[in-house]
Amino acid sequence: MLGFENNDGHYIMLHIQTFFRVKFFKKTIACSDDMYRPIKENEIDEFDWTEPNTSVFDKSIKENTNLIFENQVVDIAFIDGDIKIELSNNIRLEILVNTVESEEKYRVFDKEKTYFVFCLEWNTTYK
Repeated sequence: MLGFENNDGHYIMLHIQTFFRVKFFKKTIACSDDMYRPIKENEIDEFDWTEPNTSVFDKSIKENTNLIFENQVVDIAFIDGDIKIELSNNIRLEILVNTVESEEKYRVFDKEKTYFVFCLEWNTTYK
């Protein structure tokens, strides 16, 4: 789960169950597929992706925490079910639906209510 503050100081959270990546300008600095890659390739047999600080994703997030989490949301675009979230420092979070199955892929919410849920069965986001 990821959380961000928007322009008016409101805190929103994301629950993502699909492919996503974080880009700084044109460079990818974190990617969901890296959750399943060990930091040390020679430890692939003992790798447990649920253990903290063992994946390439964990390492990427740790190295880029200030870039990713210390900024406000300035724009959110919904494009054919995908979401692009622009942060105030040229960070872009891209959430990309990666299946044709009818299942929930992401949810945008705050402490009080759910704002958006995307499910391919509906082929749309609902509020």
